Amino acid sequence: MRSMYLIRFCVLGSLLLLCCFPNHLDAQEYLGNDLAFFAKKAELFQRWLDQKELGQFLSVDSVRVANNGYEVELFLQIPSSNPDSVAGIWRSLKNNYQANVSAPTLQESLFQTFVRFMEIDPTQGNVQIYMPHYDPGKQVYNSCFYIWLWQEAGRVKEDSKIADCKSQTVEIYIPMDDFSTGSGGVEGTLKGYTSSKKVFPLILEFARKKYEQNKPDCEGRKPTLVHSDKQSDFYLEFYVNDLCQEVLTDERQSIWCDFVELWWGPCNDMRRERLEFNINLSQSQKEVYLRIKITGKFGSGLYRPRKSGWMDMDPDFEDFLEEHAIIFKSELIEFLKRKRN
Repeated sequence: MRSMYLIRFCVLGSLLLLCCFPNHLDAQEYLGNDLAFFAKKAELFQRWLDQKELGQFLSVDSVRVANNGYEVELFLQIPSSNPDSVAGIWRSLKNNYQANVSAPTLQESLFQTFVRFMEIDPTQGNVQIYMPHYDPGKQVYNSCFYIWLWQEAGRVKEDSKIADCKSQTVEIYIPMDDFSTGSGGVEGTLKGYTSSKKVFPLILEFARKKYEQNKPDCEGRKPTLVHSDKQSDFYLEFYVNDLCQEVLTDERQSIWCDFVELWWGPCNDMRRERLEFNINLSQSQKEVYLRIKITGKFGSGLYRPRKSGWMDMDPDFEDFLEEHAIIFKSELIEFLKRKRN
């Protein structure tokens, strides 16, 4: 009899727990059918950014429903491809936004306005801020910078990575005489347009000749230069994928690959490499100045990494990247001299 009462007590207690403390997802609202509504609200959020004079530096990229329809994600981007520049913009926005210590921070205002416009529970949304990164036909972001905002225990939380990718910078000065006309007059037009029209194609030609070649010990690799459409009179961006023994010159294939080659044919498991180039051009009456930032990444040698699968060479291979940058600068200068002559 006593055991019967105990069983009834346990069953009753379980029912009370289920009634008073329902499953977390059951307590949340399903949002999977409201994407069109959230897209309209994202447009309203952009207008709010513009009214707050933030729209020049922060823009709505997209909105989506995630977590099986129980969470809304708003993606913002800072329109620059330079991690250092983006980090500076973000710090400036934060410092200038908060009027005093007791006022809401920029992060709090962004998240709370997002929740209010989307008309959702604060626990069912997050705001993510990225910098764009060029990859043809894909929506990708540069992994050197991100801000992620959400609410937990009634407070806005933040996870961030700001200017956390290091690179090697090459500086080159080219005499303006290299861009003179046959009559000896300088051909530099307004804002250096003519100079960039001449220099940038030469840099791309040099990079293709240097990197798009098959090395004898790098079976299965086909290095390809991808040129960004973001080129302007002063800026050039491109990257080279599927490199091998370019920066990591001491890479060797494994003993396992040696065994495979002995019995079955070509094998290559050496790390894949990726080099990203950001080039800024400026000029004076006497010379053209190039600032070339080279970012090195590496990935698996067994399969082609996805965008998120590339890892920074720094700090483990910083010395290798620095040496490669020195060689790149020297070879580019010699190439430009030959083209001039």
